Amino acid sequence: MKTVPIGSKQSKARRLKGSSRKYFLENLDLMILILAAIFFTITSLTGADSNILDPVTVALLGVLAFSQIRSRTQISELTASSHLERTDLFLWDFPEEYKKSQKRAMKSYLFIGVTMARTLPLMINHIKRILGQNGRVRILLPDPNNQNLVEMIAATRPGTTAEQIRGKIQHSLDDLHYIHSNAGSLEVRVIAFPPNVGINAMDLESTNDSHRSIMVQMYEFAPSEDSERAPIFLLTTRDKVWFDHFAELSERLWEAGEEYRPIA
Repeated sequence: MKTVPIGSKQSKARRLKGSSRKYFLENLDLMILILAAIFFTITSLTGADSNILDPVTVALLGVLAFSQIRSRTQISELTASSHLERTDLFLWDFPEEYKKSQKRAMKSYLFIGVTMARTLPLMINHIKRILGQNGRVRILLPDPNNQNLVEMIAATRPGTTAEQIRGKIQHSLDDLHYIHSNAGSLEVRVIAFPPNVGINAMDLESTNDSHRSIMVQMYEFAPSEDSERAPIFLLTTRDKVWFDHFAELSERLWEAGEEYRPIA
């Protein structure tokens, strides 16, 4: 029988709650107009005084004006997005918005990658801040004690030895071990296979869609030394099915890992 992790169920419940709240807010003006229509129908049948109807009419006009402004904004956004080329999402380097997403993260952070040698020094203050706000931080790396694994990873990176890969992973794991916090949850796991994608997921468990984002880096084989592994792309909830796809992929990879236990 296939089991569904409790964390996954809770995450889906939060997303459902957030989606319901978003739907309500997006359609609030429509709901007000419907209620106003019902009100005017009843008052016209009962012959209500104009002293009541006049203020309601003014308020209704205000709601209509707000609705028109929001509709124009949405149309402008759709028009702008329609002008994007099919491959504009894919980048050769990390976008500036990625740094903003790191600073906005409040509830959770999930890293999946090979060594974390570059990311950890840049994220360590954000990790401590998230933990200090009683958040959850998860790190998933290849097992540095798996000789075949580190050799496989080194084979995809010309000019890099297995010992160098092992050393970088171990250094990141050691640094994570010395992060102290009286709040929050820091979890570290290792996997027995090379990840084919790098993931930095911010606030996946948040109900605030503006905070939820996933930075994805595809690990191409043997890239040139002066370029990032590409493509790189940042997903938000506006990307809908693809955001959900990589969010679910992140959870599957995490579930495939085992708790890291340092060798004494």
